[in-house]
Amino acid sequence: MKGLIKNVKLVRDAESEVMDDGMIIYEGNLITYAGKRTEAQGPFDQIIDGKGCIAIPGLVNCHCHAPMVILRNIANDMKLEDWLFGHIIPIEARLAGDDYYWGTMLAACEMISSGTTCFLDMYLDMEQCAKAVIDSKMRANISKNTLTSDSRIERGTLFDKQGYESFLKEYHGAANNRIRVSMEIHSLYLYDYDRIKESVDLAAETNSTIHIHVLETADEKRSLESKFGKRVLETMEELGMFRVPVIAAHTVHVDDADISFMKDKRIYPVHNPTSNLKLGSGISPVDKMLKEGICVCLGTDGAASNNNLNMIEEMHIASLIHKGVHRDSKLMSARETFRMATENGGKALGFPIGKLERGYLADIVLLDETGFHNVPGSGDPIAQIVYSMQGSDVKTVIIDGETVMRDREILCMDTERIKAEVKRIRKRLEI
Repeated sequence: MKGLIKNVKLVRDAESEVMDDGMIIYEGNLITYAGKRTEAQGPFDQIIDGKGCIAIPGLVNCHCHAPMVILRNIANDMKLEDWLFGHIIPIEARLAGDDYYWGTMLAACEMISSGTTCFLDMYLDMEQCAKAVIDSKMRANISKNTLTSDSRIERGTLFDKQGYESFLKEYHGAANNRIRVSMEIHSLYLYDYDRIKESVDLAAETNSTIHIHVLETADEKRSLESKFGKRVLETMEELGMFRVPVIAAHTVHVDDADISFMKDKRIYPVHNPTSNLKLGSGISPVDKMLKEGICVCLGTDGAASNNNLNMIEEMHIASLIHKGVHRDSKLMSARETFRMATENGGKALGFPIGKLERGYLADIVLLDETGFHNVPGSGDPIAQIVYSMQGSDVKTVIIDGETVMRDREILCMDTERIKAEVKRIRKRLEI
């Protein structure tokens, strides 16, 4: 499959000069050319006229619980601890079978239609989620849990080494390498120390990235520091976590000492501004982390606490809240925020994505800039994307060299059936 995108405004990455008359050529699942219009060497199996569109790298959602779209718009206006333990976990106990599959399929529809081509997922039945990733044509890093906590069962914390190793063998590199596998350790507060240590040792043994919630709330910080007698990041180091890369979701309640500690660690903090605002958890000091050269990524969290999976909206909120809170309009520029949602995400998840450049994977999004809210355009299209554009401006999406959405029509999934299945599940749950 050889494809050409012509007549397009080209945003190759957060730093490069924007090209008004750009062109992209991809062959198989790789980009072979992205630059100014030139004499294209055909023949091509597909030619897309990008007139009126901006081409960007596919967005990367670095922290998500995809099947939680099933729980969208319940248990609102409460803090994390009440929301999670009082409402969400009891409902999750009633999820079963293909609920996780259909939830992930709906999440994939939502993400594709708002420009996300790759995501990092963490939830309960990841076998079903992996099958949905394969069927949806998306790219994903899937975090498989090794631990089951006493919050969900009555037998205490269970460590499932064999289950993780089996999942890793089956899915790491599956679907033409669209899937990578990492290890989920939900948090330090959900499990006991010895079981966490077993999981961390297994991550080191299998060279698996760890995906974990870190310092999301002030209550979590106080509780864990009291429990372990030291800073949370110090406990993580004591457990041996930093022997492998760590993707740390939230990192809201970190201070200057924590940020200094992070600098020489393989840690990728993930900013989830909308979820943290909605749950009243606080605002992560992302501006300070970026200043120290830490590779911060961006994510939506689950749709039960956001309540959508729209990364364009997430960029918008991420950029604005820091300017307002600190009364400094220079913080979190559009380009910094765009980098968090593209290139930084690719680095964290282990895929050559996040740039439109020769040798990178052909994950490409075309944004329609002809809507009223985009006229008359901008000398800085990245600012236009972050400050003006909407998820509904996504016109065409290519993942791994395959067109999965064209002119707002998703081509790779039966969207009406997916919506019907999720409504059926929601009705059964009686919520």
